[in-house]
Amino acid sequence: VEPLISEAEEYQVDVSEVKTVLEKAKEILSQGDYVNGTYFAKEAEELAKRLSPRLEEERKRRGIAKPTEGICGACGSRKLEFHDDGWGKCLTCDRVFEWSAKREGIKNKLKGFFKP
Repeated sequence: VEPLISEAEEYQVDVSEVKTVLEKAKEILSQGDYVNGTYFAKEAEELAKRLSPRLEEERKRRGIAKPTEGICGACGSRKLEFHDDGWGKCLTCDRVFEWSAKREGIKNKLKGFFKP
């Protein structure tokens, strides 16, 4: 949930509701109320999932495409799956990774080298 929130914030997508519910879940869990804490954690997860279409749209606008192939950084396998939420998984060693980590694109990476 938190990586989705961070990515959405980078794109200036309103995440206030998700953050509020997630903080409530953390607070309740810290008090030892696992039933209600889990309820609010699942609610935060559902709210975060609703951000996915907007994140996909923003990635597309910024030229960040979901990969179709790659190599696992842990075991070297080419048996990978890529999910629309920005995460992927190696089918050989079960390593989970974020494929959308390079969200900024080349334009923003080079922006600091040039004067405005």
